[in-house]
Amino acid sequence: MLRHALTFIGLASTFFPACAIAQAVLDRSGPGQDCYQATLLEPTPLHNQQAISVCDKAVNEVEGGNNRAAILVNRADIRLRLSDYQGAVDDSEQGIALNPQIAVAYLNRGAGLIGLKRYAEAIPSLDKAIAMGTSRPQLAYFNRGIAKEALGDIASAYHDYKMAFDLDPKFRLASDQVSRFRVITREDSAAPSAQ
Repeated sequence: MLRHALTFIGLASTFFPACAIAQAVLDRSGPGQDCYQATLLEPTPLHNQQAISVCDKAVNEVEGGNNRAAILVNRADIRLRLSDYQGAVDDSEQGIALNPQIAVAYLNRGAGLIGLKRYAEAIPSLDKAIAMGTSRPQLAYFNRGIAKEALGDIASAYHDYKMAFDLDPKFRLASDQVSRFRVITREDSAAPSAQ
């Protein structure tokens, strides 16, 4: 019996495992709005420090509930830019505890776990973000591809990078990752085993 098998070869020299991407949540109220707006600034070191200050102030001013959850998720986005991965995970988890329906919180938690190189732990958070319909699923697929590749699941990583690219053909990081792979088709003439 002839079968076609695909082999995926990832070129590890251009793999950047800490290049996880997060997202902010729109909060239309006072301090929450200020924190959200801070996430939209160009991510320079100065802007990131200013954004953390704005979001810290917002966290201190807003008590519990959905608004506080959104502020924590947005601060997690900024913490990721600052490579404060544990802070990003902590903020995401606090946001999830307050409102488990914010898909972006799972995306940001997964990105933080990738930054901490806790790849196996990141995958369920990214799966949840995708299942919940995060507004930018290409980011969740991309991050999940990073985690899967780091764990040695090259074929699944390729499929996730490809899905991220298919969802957003202008997503350069996904395009760059897809282009690193060679997909080799070969015929396999192994006979099926007896059952």
